[in-house]
Amino acid sequence: MQSGSYVKIYVAQTDALGSQETFARYYDTMPVWRKDKIDRLRRQEDRVRSLAAELLLWRALADVGVTQYTVGYDEHGKPYLADHPGLFFNLSHAGNVVLCAVSDSEVGCDVEKIVSGREMLAKRFFTAREAADIASQPTEEEKTLRFFRYWTLKESFMKVTGLGMSLSPSAFEIELQPDGVSIAHAVDACTYYAREYALLDGYCFAVCSRSDRFAAPKWINLLCEQDA
Repeated sequence: MQSGSYVKIYVAQTDALGSQETFARYYDTMPVWRKDKIDRLRRQEDRVRSLAAELLLWRALADVGVTQYTVGYDEHGKPYLADHPGLFFNLSHAGNVVLCAVSDSEVGCDVEKIVSGREMLAKRFFTAREAADIASQPTEEEKTLRFFRYWTLKESFMKVTGLGMSLSPSAFEIELQPDGVSIAHAVDACTYYAREYALLDGYCFAVCSRSDRFAAPKWINLLCEQDA
Protein backbone atom coordinates (compact mmCIF):
# COMPACT_ATOMS: atom_id res chain seq x y z
CA MET A 1 0.00 0.00 0.00
CA GLN A 2 1.22 3.52 -0.71
CA SER A 3 2.57 5.68 2.10
CA GLY A 4 1.78 9.35 2.62
CA SER A 5 -1.51 11.19 2.56
CA TYR A 6 -3.52 10.82 -0.65
CA VAL A 7 -6.98 10.69 -2.18
CA LYS A 8 -7.38 8.56 -5.31
CA ILE A 9 -10.51 8.86 -7.43
CA TYR A 10 -11.93 6.29 -9.84
CA VAL A 11 -14.91 6.57 -12.16
CA ALA A 12 -16.60 4.14 -14.55
CA GLN A 13 -19.68 3.81 -16.70
CA THR A 14 -22.06 0.90 -16.25
CA ASP A 15 -23.16 0.41 -19.87
CA ALA A 16 -20.93 -2.63 -20.41
CA LEU A 17 -22.86 -4.54 -17.72
CA GLY A 18 -26.20 -3.97 -19.41
CA SER A 19 -26.56 -7.33 -21.12
CA GLN A 20 -28.02 -10.20 -19.10
CA GLU A 21 -25.12 -12.47 -19.99
CA THR A 22 -22.43 -10.01 -18.88
CA PHE A 23 -24.34 -9.09 -15.72
CA ALA A 24 -24.73 -12.75 -14.76
CA ARG A 25 -21.06 -13.52 -15.39
CA TYR A 26 -19.82 -10.76 -13.09
CA TYR A 27 -22.61 -11.28 -10.54
CA ASP A 28 -21.29 -14.80 -10.00
CA THR A 29 -17.93 -13.35 -8.91
CA MET A 30 -19.46 -11.18 -6.17
CA PRO A 31 -19.04 -11.85 -2.43
CA VAL A 32 -22.16 -13.06 -0.62
CA TRP A 33 -22.86 -9.72 1.06
CA ARG A 34 -22.85 -7.90 -2.29
CA LYS A 35 -25.07 -10.54 -3.91
CA ASP A 36 -27.54 -10.10 -1.05
CA LYS A 37 -27.50 -6.34 -1.58
CA ILE A 38 -28.05 -6.71 -5.33
CA ASP A 39 -30.84 -9.24 -4.80
CA ARG A 40 -32.77 -6.82 -2.60
CA LEU A 41 -32.98 -4.29 -5.42
CA ARG A 42 -36.07 -4.45 -7.61
CA ARG A 43 -35.03 -2.47 -10.67
CA GLN A 44 -32.42 -3.95 -12.98
CA GLU A 45 -30.71 -0.58 -13.43
CA ASP A 46 -30.16 -0.40 -9.66
CA ARG A 47 -28.81 -3.94 -9.65
CA VAL A 48 -26.38 -3.04 -12.43
CA ARG A 49 -25.16 0.03 -10.52
CA SER A 50 -24.63 -2.01 -7.36
CA LEU A 51 -22.64 -4.63 -9.26
CA ALA A 52 -20.60 -1.92 -11.00
CA ALA A 53 -19.83 -0.25 -7.67
CA GLU A 54 -18.29 -3.46 -6.33
CA LEU A 55 -16.28 -4.03 -9.50
CA LEU A 56 -14.97 -0.47 -9.31
CA LEU A 57 -14.06 -0.93 -5.64
CA TRP A 58 -12.09 -4.08 -6.53
CA ARG A 59 -10.14 -2.17 -9.14
CA ALA A 60 -9.58 0.83 -6.89
CA LEU A 61 -8.32 -1.22 -3.95
CA ALA A 62 -6.08 -3.29 -6.20
CA ASP A 63 -4.56 -0.03 -7.41
CA VAL A 64 -3.38 0.73 -3.85
CA GLY A 65 -2.21 -2.83 -3.23
CA VAL A 66 -5.24 -4.45 -1.59
CA THR A 67 -6.59 -7.63 -3.19
CA GLN A 68 -8.42 -9.19 -0.21
CA TYR A 69 -10.82 -7.25 1.97
CA THR A 70 -13.94 -7.49 4.12
CA VAL A 71 -16.53 -4.70 4.21
CA GLY A 72 -18.25 -3.75 7.45
CA TYR A 73 -20.73 -0.98 8.35
CA ASP A 74 -20.63 1.50 11.23
CA GLU A 75 -23.62 2.65 13.28
CA HIS A 76 -24.57 5.23 10.63
CA GLY A 77 -24.33 2.72 7.79
CA LYS A 78 -21.04 3.95 6.35
CA PRO A 79 -18.99 1.08 4.87
CA TYR A 80 -15.43 0.48 5.98
CA LEU A 81 -12.66 -2.06 5.42
CA ALA A 82 -12.74 -4.28 8.50
CA ASP A 83 -9.30 -5.78 7.83
CA HIS A 84 -7.54 -2.59 6.65
CA PRO A 85 -8.12 0.02 9.40
CA GLY A 86 -5.71 2.54 7.85
CA LEU A 87 -7.49 2.62 4.50
CA PHE A 88 -10.79 4.33 3.73
CA PHE A 89 -13.14 4.28 0.75
CA ASN A 90 -16.48 5.59 -0.40
CA LEU A 91 -18.78 4.78 -3.31
CA SER A 92 -21.52 6.63 -5.15
CA HIS A 93 -23.55 6.00 -8.28
CA ALA A 94 -26.15 7.77 -10.40
CA GLY A 95 -27.49 7.24 -13.88
CA ASN A 96 -24.92 5.10 -15.70
CA VAL A 97 -21.92 6.27 -13.65
CA VAL A 98 -20.18 4.91 -10.55
CA LEU A 99 -17.61 6.79 -8.48
CA CYS A 100 -15.11 5.52 -5.92
CA ALA A 101 -12.67 7.41 -3.69
CA VAL A 102 -9.86 5.70 -1.74
CA SER A 103 -7.67 7.42 0.82
CA ASP A 104 -5.49 6.88 3.86
CA SER A 105 -7.79 9.34 5.68
CA GLU A 106 -11.58 9.56 5.94
CA VAL A 107 -13.20 10.21 2.58
CA GLY A 108 -16.65 10.75 1.07
CA CYS A 109 -17.79 11.11 -2.53
CA ASP A 110 -20.95 11.76 -4.50
CA VAL A 111 -22.08 11.78 -8.12
CA GLU A 112 -25.46 13.11 -9.19
CA LYS A 113 -27.21 13.19 -12.54
CA ILE A 114 -28.35 16.74 -13.26
CA VAL A 115 -32.13 16.99 -13.63
CA SER A 116 -34.23 20.14 -13.72
CA GLY A 117 -36.70 21.20 -11.05
CA ARG A 118 -34.70 20.21 -7.98
CA GLU A 119 -33.39 23.68 -7.12
CA MET A 120 -36.61 24.48 -5.28
CA LEU A 121 -35.41 22.08 -2.56
CA ALA A 122 -32.60 24.47 -1.63
CA LYS A 123 -34.82 26.65 0.59
CA ARG A 124 -35.85 23.57 2.55
CA PHE A 125 -32.51 21.80 2.95
CA PHE A 126 -29.69 24.31 2.42
CA THR A 127 -28.55 27.34 4.39
CA ALA A 128 -30.09 30.72 3.58
CA ARG A 129 -26.87 31.92 1.92
CA GLU A 130 -26.61 28.80 -0.25
CA ALA A 131 -30.28 29.06 -1.29
CA ALA A 132 -29.84 32.75 -2.12
CA ASP A 133 -26.77 31.97 -4.23
CA ILE A 134 -28.74 29.41 -6.24
CA ALA A 135 -31.67 31.82 -6.70
CA SER A 136 -29.31 34.57 -7.90
CA GLN A 137 -28.14 32.60 -10.94
CA PRO A 138 -29.34 34.27 -14.16
CA THR A 139 -30.90 31.26 -15.93
CA GLU A 140 -32.83 28.17 -14.91
CA GLU A 141 -30.05 25.94 -16.25
CA GLU A 142 -27.49 27.76 -14.12
CA LYS A 143 -29.74 27.52 -11.05
CA THR A 144 -30.04 23.77 -11.59
CA LEU A 145 -26.30 23.32 -12.05
CA ARG A 146 -25.52 25.40 -8.96
CA PHE A 147 -27.98 23.32 -6.90
CA PHE A 148 -26.30 20.06 -7.90
CA ARG A 149 -22.84 21.45 -7.24
CA TYR A 150 -23.93 22.22 -3.68
CA TRP A 151 -25.74 18.91 -3.34
CA THR A 152 -22.79 16.71 -4.33
CA LEU A 153 -20.43 18.69 -2.10
CA LYS A 154 -22.85 18.45 0.82
CA GLU A 155 -23.40 14.73 0.31
CA SER A 156 -19.64 14.17 0.18
CA PHE A 157 -19.15 16.06 3.44
CA MET A 158 -22.00 14.25 5.18
CA LYS A 159 -20.41 10.94 4.15
CA VAL A 160 -16.82 11.83 5.09
CA THR A 161 -17.90 12.74 8.62
CA GLY A 162 -19.50 9.30 8.98
CA LEU A 163 -22.81 10.90 10.00
CA GLY A 164 -24.54 10.57 6.64
CA MET A 165 -28.18 11.65 6.58
CA SER A 166 -28.20 12.03 10.36
CA LEU A 167 -26.36 15.31 9.70
CA SER A 168 -28.71 17.95 8.34
CA PRO A 169 -27.54 19.54 5.06
CA SER A 170 -28.27 22.94 6.62
CA ALA A 171 -26.05 22.28 9.66
CA PHE A 172 -22.93 23.31 7.74
CA GLU A 173 -22.21 25.68 4.89
CA ILE A 174 -20.46 25.26 1.56
CA GLU A 175 -18.92 28.29 -0.12
CA LEU A 176 -18.09 28.09 -3.81
CA GLN A 177 -15.05 30.25 -4.39
CA PRO A 178 -13.19 31.10 -7.63
CA ASP A 179 -10.18 29.09 -6.45
CA GLY A 180 -11.98 26.19 -4.81
CA VAL A 181 -14.44 25.16 -2.10
CA SER A 182 -14.55 25.98 1.61
CA ILE A 183 -16.64 24.26 4.29
CA ALA A 184 -17.78 25.97 7.50
CA HIS A 185 -18.87 23.41 10.09
CA ALA A 186 -18.96 22.56 13.79
CA VAL A 187 -19.12 18.76 13.42
CA ASP A 188 -15.66 18.16 14.84
CA ALA A 189 -12.23 19.78 15.08
CA CYS A 190 -11.01 18.43 11.72
CA THR A 191 -10.28 20.38 8.57
CA TYR A 192 -11.91 18.96 5.45
CA TYR A 193 -10.96 19.53 1.84
CA ALA A 194 -13.35 19.24 -1.10
CA ARG A 195 -12.93 19.04 -4.85
CA GLU A 196 -15.41 19.20 -7.72
CA TYR A 197 -14.92 17.43 -11.05
CA ALA A 198 -16.44 17.91 -14.49
CA LEU A 199 -15.95 14.37 -15.74
CA LEU A 200 -19.04 13.76 -17.85
CA ASP A 201 -21.70 16.02 -19.33
CA GLY A 202 -24.94 15.98 -17.36
CA TYR A 203 -23.35 14.95 -14.04
CA CYS A 204 -21.78 16.62 -11.01
CA PHE A 205 -18.96 14.91 -9.09
CA ALA A 206 -17.49 15.83 -5.70
CA VAL A 207 -15.03 14.30 -3.23
CA CYS A 208 -14.32 15.38 0.35
CA SER A 209 -11.48 14.21 2.59
CA ARG A 210 -9.28 15.10 5.54
CA SER A 211 -6.38 14.91 3.09
CA ASP A 212 -5.68 17.72 0.63
CA ARG A 213 -3.69 15.59 -1.80
CA PHE A 214 -6.18 14.71 -4.52
CA ALA A 215 -4.92 12.66 -7.45
CA ALA A 216 -6.37 13.22 -10.90
CA PRO A 217 -9.48 11.06 -11.44
CA LYS A 218 -8.89 7.81 -13.32
CA TRP A 219 -11.45 6.36 -15.73
CA ILE A 220 -11.81 2.59 -15.41
CA ASN A 221 -13.14 0.05 -17.90
CA LEU A 222 -14.83 -2.41 -15.54
CA LEU A 223 -14.53 -5.37 -17.91
CA CYS A 224 -10.85 -5.00 -18.80
CA GLU A 225 -7.67 -5.77 -16.93
CA GLN A 226 -6.10 -2.53 -18.12
CA ASP A 227 -7.39 0.96 -17.45
CA ALA A 228 -9.45 2.57 -20.20
